[in-house]
Amino acid sequence: MKEGKVILTVTGQRVIATFDKRQGSGRTTLYEVNAVDQHGQPVEEALRAFTELPIGKAMEFEVSRYDHPRHGISWTVQKPRENTAQRVADLEDRVKDIEDRLGAVERRGNGSPSALDRS
Repeated sequence: MKEGKVILTVTGQRVIATFDKRQGSGRTTLYEVNAVDQHGQPVEEALRAFTELPIGKAMEFEVSRYDHPRHGISWTVQKPRENTAQRVADLEDRVKDIEDRLGAVERRGNGSPSALDRS
């Protein structure tokens, strides 16, 4: 297993433990993760996650090594952080498109469905 971005398909997940967070701000759950790599080969390394992951869908995950003094080496799997700026820009584009289409309907005055066509 390598650290960084890896394509995996999660095939199963089960709760290993639930415990208090170190900061005292609630509880967290640790999951054991089963997955196959991008070639369909089972991942033999111990995988873990702190959130439920999508099952059955090949996607990119961020994987990092974790060395535990008692339990040995495992790999933490998490969804990569999203590019928030890009998501905001995409949403702004969608809002602008909706505004333009609604303005066309209002200018037309009769609410004709043809005014909503994206030409």
